[in-house]
Amino acid sequence: MGLMDRAKKAWAEKQEKWAEESEKEEAEKAEKASFRVNLEDLLDRFEMKDLKSFCKDVLGTLPPTDVEQDKKTGRDRRIEPDRHTFVDFILEKYDDGQLKTIWLTEFAVKRKIVAKSFFEEESGAGNEGEFRKIINSIKDGFEAEKIWTEQHLEDQLKIFLQAKFDKMKIERQQPAPSGGRVDILIEGEYVLELKVPKSRDDLRNLGAQLEEYKEDFPYVCAVIAFVDAKDYHVTQNDITTYVDKYKSKYSVPSVVKEVKKR
Repeated sequence: MGLMDRAKKAWAEKQEKWAEESEKEEAEKAEKASFRVNLEDLLDRFEMKDLKSFCKDVLGTLPPTDVEQDKKTGRDRRIEPDRHTFVDFILEKYDDGQLKTIWLTEFAVKRKIVAKSFFEEESGAGNEGEFRKIINSIKDGFEAEKIWTEQHLEDQLKIFLQAKFDKMKIERQQPAPSGGRVDILIEGEYVLELKVPKSRDDLRNLGAQLEEYKEDFPYVCAVIAFVDAKDYHVTQNDITTYVDKYKSKYSVPSVVKEVKKR
């Protein structure tokens, strides 16, 4: 083999190596992105005390406390981190490579937040995994058009779900054993209760509905539309507060979407 042939062979081998490394890097990125979705689902199971303990005992640091000026007194007041701040803080640590997945999974199992089987379910097996797929599809893929009413939002979400899960039975306004009607029922066991709140009273009433439906169905999720309009007297902070309550009191996850009014 001549000098030129050896040079061509070396160059071809180098290109092949680069291609393999690039493919491996892309696979690792895809795997990390996939696990991040599962990580969000896992953190959704954590209570506030679990989030605080994980940050303090495992990460060795807590989210920073914000300070804002009181408009009436002019004094600074501390705003303690809420649930979403803690979750975002942990996810940022993961994205930055400062958090190993094994730390979180071991913590969750040791504290009995989830069983070991949870991580098998997250891969898509079992009813829990199926329920998580539905929730994640709404979080990641559902973008509502401008709406008139809650019913209009319900129509749009049903169409989205039918396109996404065409083999599932998806029904609207189905009776619940304890009374009332659930907004969307999937496969007879997955409940989606929608709300377009105009006031805190609407959010409070939603909590009562979720509590009842959780007694009737194993899997319940609240889908809440935030509308930034003059006749809607609900802030994003109000919604965050109630979302935390639904999770801690009833073990009901929520999906919050920003929606415009027609």
